[in-house]
Amino acid sequence: MASSCPISSERVDANAIRLSALFMFFLLLWGYVSVLALLVIIMELAIRVFMGSLYAPLFVVAKKILKFFKIDEVKEDAAAKKFAARVGLILMIFLLLAKLMGWEMVWEMFYGIMAVCIALEAFFHYCVGCTLYNYYVRGVRLCRK
Repeated sequence: MASSCPISSERVDANAIRLSALFMFFLLLWGYVSVLALLVIIMELAIRVFMGSLYAPLFVVAKKILKFFKIDEVKEDAAAKKFAARVGLILMIFLLLAKLMGWEMVWEMFYGIMAVCIALEAFFHYCVGCTLYNYYVRGVRLCRK
C-alpha cells in the first residue's frame, strides 16, 4: 500500500512483495496441516526483518519470476513493509506456539488473522500492517507537535 509521502528513503518493489505474499498465502494454507510450512513462513519473515527483503527466499524467487516475465518494478516505501513484516513475524510465532501447545481456539484465531492479512496483500494490494504503521507514524507526529 503506497503512502502519499515516503516515510523513509528506502524503497521496495511492490510487485515482488505481492507475489511473495501469494507464495506465503499458499504456504499458510498448507500450514493448516503441516508445521513445516509455518516454519518456512517464519523463516521468510525473520530474514525480512533481520536481514532485509533482498535476502528472503520467497522475495528473491518472486523478483526472478517478475524479471522473467519482464514486469516493471513498482517502488513503495519500505518502512511500512518492514513494520508489517515485524507484526507478521510476531503473529506467526504466536500461531506456531499455539499450534504446538494444542490451543485450538487461539491457533485458529491467529491463523485467520494471518490468512486475511496475507490474502489482502496478495490479491488486493492492501497491506494491513502498512495501514497500522501509517496510523502509528501520524499519531506520533501529532503528539510531537
